[in-house]
Order: sequence, then C-alpha cells, then structure tokens
Amino acid sequence: MHSRPTRVPVLEPSSARAILSAIFLFWLTSLHFVALSRAAQPVPQTALLSAKDIKVKFGDAVALILAGDRSDAPRSLGSGVFVSADGLLVTNLHVVKGYEQVRVVLSTGEDRTTSTVVGYSELHDLVVLKAEGRKTPFVTLGDSEQVSPGEQIVVISNPEGYTGSVSTGVVSEIRTLGTFEKVIQFTAPISHGSSGGGIFNEAGQVIGVVSSSVVDGQNLNFGVPINDVKPLLIGRPTVQLRDLEPATGLDRATAPKSEDNLRIIVLHVGIPGLAYVGQPLQDFVKRFPKAQVMPFAGQDDAVSVKAGEAGITCIAVGDPGDLKLASVGFNLDGSYEALSEGDFRTGQGIGKGSTVNDLLGAYGKPVDILGEQPRGALRRPNPGGDRSLRQKYQYANTDGTVKTYFMVENNHVTQVVVNDLDPLDKHIVKARPKK
Repeated sequence: MHSRPTRVPVLEPSSARAILSAIFLFWLTSLHFVALSRAAQPVPQTALLSAKDIKVKFGDAVALILAGDRSDAPRSLGSGVFVSADGLLVTNLHVVKGYEQVRVVLSTGEDRTTSTVVGYSELHDLVVLKAEGRKTPFVTLGDSEQVSPGEQIVVISNPEGYTGSVSTGVVSEIRTLGTFEKVIQFTAPISHGSSGGGIFNEAGQVIGVVSSSVVDGQNLNFGVPINDVKPLLIGRPTVQLRDLEPATGLDRATAPKSEDNLRIIVLHVGIPGLAYVGQPLQDFVKRFPKAQVMPFAGQDDAVSVKAGEAGITCIAVGDPGDLKLASVGFNLDGSYEALSEGDFRTGQGIGKGSTVNDLLGAYGKPVDILGEQPRGALRRPNPGGDRSLRQKYQYANTDGTVKTYFMVENNHVTQVVVNDLDPLDKHIVKARPKK
C-alpha cells in the first residue's frame, strides 16, 4: 500500500507579502515603543550643589595672597585658587605683578612664600604660581565655553581681607571688554581683595577667576574664563616675579587705599601694611610716630612697643639697629594700661563683642587653652563669672612656628596676639647665663 506524499502548504504570492508586511510592521512598532520608553527615562545629570556645599567642599582651596617686596610690608591684597595638589595657584597678574614675592595664607593659617611663576598672560590678566610645600586642597576646573547668561554662580574670595567669604549671583552676560577677548559678567558682590577668587557653577566647578568690577556700578563685576587658565598650567617654573615688568596703574589698584581698610587681622600674620610679624620696627614707628619704645627687660636685642591710641602693642627683636616685630597684639575690647580699644576684626569676623562660641565656630578647637591672671587695672565691666580668670585660646600655623592667641575674659574675646616663636625664643625665652 503506498502512502500519499505530504502536501506542503504553499502561500500565494499576495498572501506571503501580506504576512511579511504584518511582521515588519510589528517589528517597527516594537522598536518605536522601546525608543519611547528609553526617552521617557530621566537623563542622569550632575548633582547641583548649594552655596554652602561649595564652601564646605572647596572653600579651603581659596587662599589669601599678600604681595610685596622682601624687605617691605605687603602692599597688594588678593585671592588665589589652588588648582592642583602640588601647589599650583591661579590669581590675577595685577595682584602680584611688580613685586618680589607673594605670601600665600591658607585657610588653616599655614603661611607659604613664593616667587616662582609657572605661566602668565598679560592679555588675560592671569598668573600661575607654584607654592611649594605639603599637598594643598584644590578645585575642579569646569568648561567656560558652556557658561550661559542667567546661570547661578558662587564666588569665594577674600574681600578686604575677610578670608573665605561667599557671595552668590548669576552670570549676566559673556562679553568682550577692552583687551579681553571674552569675560564673564556676573552679579555676585565682590570688593577690594576679591581679585583672583574663584567663580563656581552649581556643579562646584570653577568656571572663572574674579578680575575686576566697576566701582560706580551695581554689582557690575567681571571674571576671566577658566579656559584661558588651562594653557598656563602646562608650563615649567622658569620665571621669577621680579622678572615681570613693574606694576603701574591698574596693577596698584589692589593696594590698600587708606588705613580705614587696614583693620583686618590675618591669622598668624597680623594686619598687612599696618602691624605684622616680621615688620621692621622703623616702619612701624613711621606709621605710629607717638609709639612708645622701651627696652625689654633691659635687653639690647629686644624692645617693647606700644601704640596706645591705636590699641596695638608689640615686641621687636633682633640685632640692634635691625629690630623686627615678633609679637603683635591688637586690643579689641576695653582699655587698660593706657591702651585704647581698636576697631579690629579677624578675617573670620572675630572682634569686639565676639564670644567664645563665635571664636570656636570661626576657627575650631584651639591647640591649647592657658589660664592667666589679669594684668594691670582692667577698666572694663565684668558682669558675672570669675572676674580674675583670663584665658588664652591658642591657634598655630601648620608647622607650629607661629601662634595666634585670643584673650578671653568672661566669655568674650578682648585681644588678639600673633607670636612668631623662633625669634621670640632666640631673643626673649632664651636661658640667661648666671653672672
């Protein structure tokens, strides 16, 4: 018996085309659905930071800059931004140009000195310095080509020496200004001393360097785009500050304009240009002709100095004829021993009326707290508390060579004293041979 051959269904050409078309249409529909599903998913974005977040994360990377000559008082005040862990520091050329060296004061109080230039640009008013030493905190660089008008920004700088100050605003416009190919116009408030500070976007990236402002304008400020900095970072230290042309005109605009501006105490330094450790005694006396200078404990290598009306006391030490200030004290609150009350404040705002809590909030835990009995006849009311106890809250720079102490009485800060320990130890604390 023969089996019948199996018949294979054969589609007509028209039916086959219809089925293939249906399959193709289903495939396209599926792809479209997948595409829509993916498009509906949020695109990951860089987390936005508040001004507080940016200050906490990057504030320590902004340093105070004091520029001057080796044998003279600091004459230029500004800000600088560390852009690498090995101490590359960006600031404006007009802040340091024409001076021999720069003192870089970190937020920790560490004080570094440099005169080494890695790269600079006259056109963009920029300079990159190398501050040698241990690793430094540093910022993240953004892309200034992506900056748009209306964008929120944060500025961290040192206006009038008030270190680590934060201000906020927006990018007003990207402009061509004078010889600058491009500048960032912004509204965040700045002042004398802000030059060289960092302009941050909401991602915490530095997009510009503060450069100038219009004095008569309302928050009419300008910064150099950070992309103009980047080519300067690849150079090698081959130039010294003294090799740059002398500063003129705008370059001197950042120097203190009057002694009204010289009221900001820099931790472990004093007041640049007015009274500071390392200052020649002759310079101090020129500024305070009525200052009383007397031998210290009968020594010829140390003198005590009192500018009573200004509220400043000092100790100067060194070889006779070449004495320099090694201890500088500023009276904040009350009068005693013919020393007036001075209108002084530190860069973190500690001054008359500041409490211990204000001090700890500004500078953290001190390295030491020492007790002391009151000297002289302190003619200041002592409401409540132990009337006899005065305490020194001591803070030190990184290597411990300079200490600043805050005298506290009845929970209020009354004095700030900066001590350069090495010269004091050599000339004051040294053991005297017995006769």
